Amino acid sequence: MASDQKMDRLLNIETTGMFELSSSTHYYNRYEATPYQSLELLFKTYEFPNRGRFVDVGSGKGRLPIYVSHYFPNDVRGIERNPVLHERALENRKRYYDHFSIQRKTIDFVREYAERYEVEKEDTFFYFFNPFALEIFKKVMQNIIRSVEKFKRSVEIILFYPIDSYREWIENDTSFQLVEEIEVSYTDPDEKFLIYRL
Repeated sequence: MASDQKMDRLLNIETTGMFELSSSTHYYNRYEATPYQSLELLFKTYEFPNRGRFVDVGSGKGRLPIYVSHYFPNDVRGIERNPVLHERALENRKRYYDHFSIQRKTIDFVREYAERYEVEKEDTFFYFFNPFALEIFKKVMQNIIRSVEKFKRSVEIILFYPIDSYREWIENDTSFQLVEEIEVSYTDPDEKFLIYRL
């Protein structure tokens, strides 16, 4: 398994480290990218369909959208509210495109509050690494559900390091069903992926 620095070098991007949000409130959490070794495990274990758009909610510097675009044919979108992180994601995308001479642009970054993002009919997979408080998560999920009611399709939600309040709300207050649980760590029972489908 590749280290985060090694994989960043391979993709010609810079996404390591944490980023404390100076304008953060108790609703939004700091930036911390999903480790590459966890992503490798997710996509080795989970059969990721080659259809629909993958949306990283709280995409930070763009690690996950670029990683998914590198290994899968799906279009990818990152949603990030912080202007500094959004700018770094755009820089990383340019570095990645230039390094690999990519002509077909499949990575899109949107600077927007997640709860204000208008879910599109192409949006099929949604990824969350605890980017914000439950109150915001509920609003985002309700937008996803409304989109599915308008444009009938199957959607999947992937939670990394799921907090209990997210999990309990999904399982008790929505029609999403848990379809897969992928444990990442033998020592930390919370370090896992939960995948829900509607």
